[in-house]
Amino acid sequence: MLNVNKSSLWNFRNQQARIHSTSPKNSQNMEGSLSPDLHHDCETDMKFEQRGVCQKFSVNGKRRKETILIPGHLSITENKYGEYIEWKPDESKLKNGNTEASSTSQNFGSKYGASGGIQFHASKGDGRVEIKPETSSKEFLRPIKIELPEIRSFIVPPKAVPREIIFILSDGTTLNPFIFERGSPENLVIALERSLRITKSRSNSNGLYMVGLRKESAPTMPPSGVLPQGVAEILGVLPPEHAHNVGQIWGFMKEMKNDPYATACTTLAKFGHMALNGELPINVFPGGSSHQMADSVLRNGKLEESLNSDANELEADYTTNEEGYEVIFKPEKMGVELPPLTKTFRGQPLSQEQWLNYLDRDGRISNMNEIRKIVFYGGVEPMIRKHVWPILLGVYDSKSTYEERQYQFSEKTCYYNRMKMQWATVSEDQEERFSPFRDFKSLIEKDVSRTDRTLDYFKGENSRGTDILRNILMTYMMYNFNLGYVQGMSDILAPILMETQDEILAFWVFVKFMDLIETNFEMSQEGMQRQLKDSYTLLQLVDPKFSAYLEACDASNMYFAFRWLLIWFKREFTFQDTLILWEALWTGLPGPNFHLFIGLSILEQHSTTIMENKFGLSEILRHVNDLAMRIDLELTLTRAEAMYLQVSPPEVTDKLPNKLRVILGLPEKEEPLNETMEIVEDTDGAASSSQSTPLHTSNAEAGPSSSSGGGDGVEVSGVQRSSGSDSSLERQYEMGVNQFM
Repeated sequence: MLNVNKSSLWNFRNQQARIHSTSPKNSQNMEGSLSPDLHHDCETDMKFEQRGVCQKFSVNGKRRKETILIPGHLSITENKYGEYIEWKPDESKLKNGNTEASSTSQNFGSKYGASGGIQFHASKGDGRVEIKPETSSKEFLRPIKIELPEIRSFIVPPKAVPREIIFILSDGTTLNPFIFERGSPENLVIALERSLRITKSRSNSNGLYMVGLRKESAPTMPPSGVLPQGVAEILGVLPPEHAHNVGQIWGFMKEMKNDPYATACTTLAKFGHMALNGELPINVFPGGSSHQMADSVLRNGKLEESLNSDANELEADYTTNEEGYEVIFKPEKMGVELPPLTKTFRGQPLSQEQWLNYLDRDGRISNMNEIRKIVFYGGVEPMIRKHVWPILLGVYDSKSTYEERQYQFSEKTCYYNRMKMQWATVSEDQEERFSPFRDFKSLIEKDVSRTDRTLDYFKGENSRGTDILRNILMTYMMYNFNLGYVQGMSDILAPILMETQDEILAFWVFVKFMDLIETNFEMSQEGMQRQLKDSYTLLQLVDPKFSAYLEACDASNMYFAFRWLLIWFKREFTFQDTLILWEALWTGLPGPNFHLFIGLSILEQHSTTIMENKFGLSEILRHVNDLAMRIDLELTLTRAEAMYLQVSPPEVTDKLPNKLRVILGLPEKEEPLNETMEIVEDTDGAASSSQSTPLHTSNAEAGPSSSSGGGDGVEVSGVQRSSGSDSSLERQYEMGVNQFM
């Protein structure tokens, strides 16, 4: 037990995340894998308990996504410090094994293995996996304990089999799903309603439920001489039972010191809100939780009416910006009516039989356009990827013969070996006087040692896969020394190498892939900044309400999508899903910058969750990070294609401003200078038009090609916004970059 008093305990809690690891009675046998519970000496009441609740983990498998289920039980407990929802692994099953499975488990294809783990076979080709406690990662066995007020919302997917529940916390964290082998999430929700106010989302299409603190049926007068809690919090005079909120007082005083006018106005506005509505806000501090602040605002009848209105009406709404202030946002249409989304479908991967049918007697491809279309809709079967990828990316011409490709490969092999010899023969003495080389080599060594080490091909201290990965990256540094090596390139190369398992072929495929995304890794970051701006510009067109929301909470710079675009979503999907996505993008279909629509598709799936939870910038960033390995690729691709087709018909593109036409790879149209063109003064006083350039364009035979360009700003609702180096923007940009670290 930790020797801490009550005051230090609350200070510790205020500095730590609100997800606590708890220690079971026999945790000493778990070799320290579980953190100590600071409250285990408190008397605890069990208010609800449901056994047969598994925590679900999605991990990369060798050939497919693997789902790991850890058996456990979920409960709601209460002690003198508050109420909690807890999940603990079932140690009896994990340690002793249990070969019996409930009838419910059998129905959806899971069973306990002899080791006590669970074998689970889900639909859509998820892999079957058994977890053994002695070899599994400690994160799979870590209990969870969450304070009920920290739950902002939860999702009960209506079509999920078996039934599951996903909790979203006030800081934007999304927990792993909890799978109910017995019982149902509804029983848990009923138990939560005793302590929390639970309401359905306005759309509720994905089973989203919003959570707030339960209101009292009637307000009660405080004892004589005691201020109401809301007023006490405003004045910083807190009752003893709320002494743990002392950190908020210091935050309030800091805000008063830094910006007394704005802080005073905000505080007085809170008093006015109470006077007009007869209610006390939960949190009045500008730096407080946006969830708590939004909860008080949602009590306003007029706002609730606005929130319940038809989303197509684009009514004003509220959110909370980075500083914690409530901001009104009203979407603005771009003056272009979009047609309804069309339903799109995925197909089957390019098979070996199909591939051979497209090759003539000499090895020439008869119809590359049809191959691209098949690959776009279904990908490529793994066994022929090493033959298809080089032609898809342009390592070889589609009209080349077997003999020509063999000769070209021999030449490329010699070229690769010469470059490899160049860096391999640099002596330590030379390296001391060659600082760029030394720095690149050091960074490669660090990144290689931590790239996909959980996969068998790269696992182990003396992994052959890791050695080849290092060789290719060092050789690419010599091939393109102007760019050298930048963090993230190892993420791009690893799946290519693991799939081809051929050092020289993987290098040249990697070279062609890097030709497409080289601007992502430039020191100036102009390519990344341009794509982030283009993403927001497209979002204004396809989802004006969500784009206005991001603008209101200072997230219109889209820095939370930095990692997505940098390495083309490699860390968001499982290994095989990433390859299928890349294959679709390599085809250049359905047009330029389709990778931006992939990001918009992911946002579209989660925009309701973000807006109804009133997430601010940091919470959006955390929520986006937590989506990794949980995104449905098939849904993402079909929605992205539907969105692209929605904005690309001639009747739509004819009305688009030039900044959108350029993103879509369309020629600019002549427009009156004073109406649509953005005029930017160059440093020498000359006027020029600012525009954005697509990342690459598509050519059916030559494949996707790269291009560069950029602009100094992006127009939002008719206002030119500079991309200058404001300290707040720099901080936000660093947050986006740190996703990747």
